[in-house]
Amino acid sequence: MRKGGIGDLAPLPLLEQLPGLEALFRSFPVVSETERMVAARRLEDWNPLGQRLLLPDATPAPASEFEAEFSLLVMAAQSLVEWSHEAIHMLAVEPWCVGRLDLSSKERLSEWYLAAEGLAFWYADIVVTRAIRRSTPETELIYCRSSVSNAGFHPEEAFRRVGLSAADELLEGYLAAFLGRDSALVGSGDPLASTYYERLKGFYRDSRVTLGSLSGVLTQFGATGDYWRRFCRIDGLPALTDADLPDEPAAAMRMIGMSALPGLRNANQALLESVRIRRMAQIRAWHGWMLREAARQGWIATALPLDEPAFMDAIEAYLDDMERALVMLGAGSDSMAVARIEAADRDYERLVRAPLQIAQAVTRYRYWIFPYFEPTGGLVGLWDARTDYSHEEAEAVLRFVSERCDWDRDRISLLAEAFAALQTTDRWSARAAFNRVMLHPMMRSGWSIDLGVLSPGAGNFRELLFEFH
Repeated sequence: MRKGGIGDLAPLPLLEQLPGLEALFRSFPVVSETERMVAARRLEDWNPLGQRLLLPDATPAPASEFEAEFSLLVMAAQSLVEWSHEAIHMLAVEPWCVGRLDLSSKERLSEWYLAAEGLAFWYADIVVTRAIRRSTPETELIYCRSSVSNAGFHPEEAFRRVGLSAADELLEGYLAAFLGRDSALVGSGDPLASTYYERLKGFYRDSRVTLGSLSGVLTQFGATGDYWRRFCRIDGLPALTDADLPDEPAAAMRMIGMSALPGLRNANQALLESVRIRRMAQIRAWHGWMLREAARQGWIATALPLDEPAFMDAIEAYLDDMERALVMLGAGSDSMAVARIEAADRDYERLVRAPLQIAQAVTRYRYWIFPYFEPTGGLVGLWDARTDYSHEEAEAVLRFVSERCDWDRDRISLLAEAFAALQTTDRWSARAAFNRVMLHPMMRSGWSIDLGVLSPGAGNFRELLFEFH
């Protein structure tokens, strides 16, 4: 599978052991590959609210015939585990996508996301890996007995040692642990259980901080406020979860995992198609909204002039079209909604993408919201009046970005020039050297996004203004 629809996914025997998962996969109109590792830094566009399913872009290394087959089996198993994990995250925010769940408060978003994380890890670690073992009982699928949520040992063993093995019991354990609550792992005295509990406790502690930052960024760009009210709170929008889903996060995830997802096995194709169309419109609405916010807040840099009034008019028209498409969908006019989306995509190519290409437009800044980069509050980009970096902050940004890029002689020379300038007291010379190296194509690819290459009609999207882990 590559960029594009996955509605033609062929039925697989393994998926038959995972009720509802294939139906969930079929509800996604577009998938986006993500390079899981560049040098020592992960590159991800993870954002369930944006409605794009991320797939790892993994290619096995050349090997002998036997080794290649074994590696492909390992890769296929791991990919299914990761895809299912990401898809569960998307299912968990279905209530938000149809206006039933307000995530505008930091506390509410944090609790819902943490509960969803527990559900997604439980499904990948327990439900999917058990199905894989049943399908290939004589094969070691992974070189070590690890999982998505733990690299050292499989968490199922930690829970087994405290007497939990049934899927529903394990779900309770995951939800409690990921929400920072006491669970059966606490005080057992077993080294595996204690180790896993400490790991999840650290995850909970760190995630509360990063989720708070994410909430602030989403608020800054209006995503959980005006965007949600305009593109999600629309009567009649189709969803894969019921309207009576509990309001309490753990209870909601319990119902999704044990009832809503398995129940999708019996979902009719008309519902899946309607949800797919809803995602088509909301993916585009999110993209258009963030592009408009980037322009409004001065987060776009261009090499050549961009006619901003005409550009903003075109973006507003595109957003209007997505809103109309969603209203049509809510009224039951699926075909009219699709026609509106397709017409809007054609206008986007002509009135939005073409001017961005001509102007050589790129994002001027992005937020990096995760514990690995904190010196500037997560804001990485050009050095100007908005960022106003200190020399120490600018040096930290250069080191951070350079770790995400491939090295060569030219880039090393540019970096050396910039670092040398940062050792002087001349702030303007330091700023000029910093921006020169940050805008070099080899460096820019590690932090900025080329806006002219993005095409909704071709399924090419990126998370424009932030990256969250």
